[in-house]
Amino acid sequence: MKKIALSTSIIIAIITLALGWSLFIVEFVLANNQTEPAVTIEHQPRELTQPALPLQLSAVVNGTTSANFKLLALLKIDGKFHFELVEKYGINSLDQQTFSLEIPAPLRQIEYTFYLLKNGDLVARSQKFKLERKCAPEIQIVDSKTEPIQDHNEKLKLLIEKAARLEIEVAQYEYGLKLLSEIREILSQ
Repeated sequence: MKKIALSTSIIIAIITLALGWSLFIVEFVLANNQTEPAVTIEHQPRELTQPALPLQLSAVVNGTTSANFKLLALLKIDGKFHFELVEKYGINSLDQQTFSLEIPAPLRQIEYTFYLLKNGDLVARSQKFKLERKCAPEIQIVDSKTEPIQDHNEKLKLLIEKAARLEIEVAQYEYGLKLLSEIREILSQ
């Protein structure tokens, strides 16, 4: 009976010693294998610009100082899906990586999510953002043959409205030309 009690207490002592050492080893490995804190993506949506004018989307990376990231933006612009991979970034005043993306503003709405990638692996994902116009702009074909207006104030008011619309259209065409020249430059490489 004494031999059984003695061998049982020896086995318990060996198990306790082994368990103690294994816990020590696990704590040591965890303490020396410190990883960076969780990486997050911060973004503040802006108001929509006029349709087809440049819309700036920016994402700030928090929780890391690593510079090997790429930002993938999954965009749904007026019901059509687009992907944009942003490899270049800037550093903001708080020394955080800031990725910026310029796209044409949608006619009605845009939904988008940012994905942060490192060596092809997903590191972080932002929440889903949605920007929608409260009222969609009307697109009308204007008849060039209109009846002459007799009232000068009325005529002046219509000319001012037309000038404002033309100013927006010119900005849209200029942005379109800028995109075309960038495409032409990419294709020539």
